[in-house]
Amino acid sequence: MRTPDGQGFRAKGEYLEIVEPERIVHRDFFLDADENVIPPYAYGIKSDDLSPSMVTVTFTEENGGTHMILRTDSTVFTERETHMARPGWNEMFDKLDVLPAEPS
Repeated sequence: MRTPDGQGFRAKGEYLEIVEPERIVHRDFFLDADENVIPPYAYGIKSDDLSPSMVTVTFTEENGGTHMILRTDSTVFTERETHMARPGWNEMFDKLDVLPAEPS
């Protein structure tokens, strides 16, 4: 993911629960270039907490489309950092549009 000013963030997730078509729950970790788990402060986030964030994404049908809500229990982000994270999450979700609907 990249911030609007071009700063890149590496992360990985571990799926804990997938309930089609309702919910996805996963843990989210920050990574270095060698894919080692690192603390958020390595990216300038004011926290040394190495515990993963729990992320829950829920989906509901709404007006012929899908309403999606993302919730995270992360305690490492300030309000400003949460606001800055939104473009990264949006970038990730925008990429889902290019994935095939069914695995080939």
